[in-house]
Amino acid sequence: MLRNSRDVRMHKQVITSLWCHASSVAYLKRMGQPIILFADEYANELLSWLPYDEIIPLQVPDYAPICLWAAGKIFAYQKMQLQDVHIDGDVFIKTPKLHERIAYGVTHADLIVQSIEDEDHTANNYYKNCSFIADHFKVEFLHGATSSQTAAYNCGLVGFNNEELKRKYIENYQHCHDQISNSPEAIEAIQTLKCTQDLLFEQKNLFDIAKGYNVFNLLGSGKEAYRTALQYGYQHILGDYKWKCLPDIKKQLQNINPDIFQQTIEHINITLDKLDK
Repeated sequence: MLRNSRDVRMHKQVITSLWCHASSVAYLKRMGQPIILFADEYANELLSWLPYDEIIPLQVPDYAPICLWAAGKIFAYQKMQLQDVHIDGDVFIKTPKLHERIAYGVTHADLIVQSIEDEDHTANNYYKNCSFIADHFKVEFLHGATSSQTAAYNCGLVGFNNEELKRKYIENYQHCHDQISNSPEAIEAIQTLKCTQDLLFEQKNLFDIAKGYNVFNLLGSGKEAYRTALQYGYQHILGDYKWKCLPDIKKQLQNINPDIFQQTIEHINITLDKLDK
C-alpha cells in the first residue's frame, strides 16, 4: 500500500520513538535504576508495556499545540520530586560512572542540565525564528527570561533541587505557552516558519532564569560536551537523526536486553497495524 508523506513520517516517528524508549529503559534497567513514565493517554498506550517501575498519568490539555513539544515535560516536572531527574526518551545512560555523576550533580546543585548550547549554536535560523515569533507577537517573559539570542541549556536531561527555581521556570514556560496557544495567528506563523518554539520557551529561558543559581552542567558545551559524552557513555539522539541511527540502536538493544528487543518488534507491528486501519 502506498502512503502519503504524512503517513510515512508518522510511521517513522512511531518506529523511532519505540526503539529509542525501549533502549533508554533497557540501559537504565541494566544498572538496576528505578524508572517512572509520566504519560498522557497516547503515551500510556504506546509505552506502558515497557518495564517501568511506575506510570504516572498526565493530563495535558487538548489546546497544547504540537509545535510546543515540551508542554508534557513541564507537567511532569510539576509531579516530580526534588532530585528526581527527567530524561528524554531518546537519551541513553550507558554506564554506572555516568549515573554516579548525575546523582552527584543533582544532589550538590540547584539544577542539573545536559549541556550548554552556546551562542554559536543558538545563532542558527531555528533560534532566530523563535525569537522573531516571540518579539512579533509581544510575548511577555517572567523571572528575568528574555527572547534574546544567547546561550541555552539542552534539556535532554534536567533535574531540579531548588523549589523556587523550579517554580519560576514552570511559571515562565506556562506563561509563554499560554500566550502563543491563545493566538491563532502566532500558531500559523510558527507553522509557516517551521519553528521549534520550545527551543526558546524550554531551553533558552531556563538558562536565563537559572542565572544566580548553582547549576551542574553534566557534559559542558560545544566540542567539550561531545568528548564528555563519549567518556561517560551519554547519548542523546536528536530529531530526524534517529532514523539514520536506527540500525545501531537496534543492535545495541539486542545486545543488552534481547527480551525487550523482541517485545519492541512485536509492539511496533501492533502499533503500525492500528495506524493503518
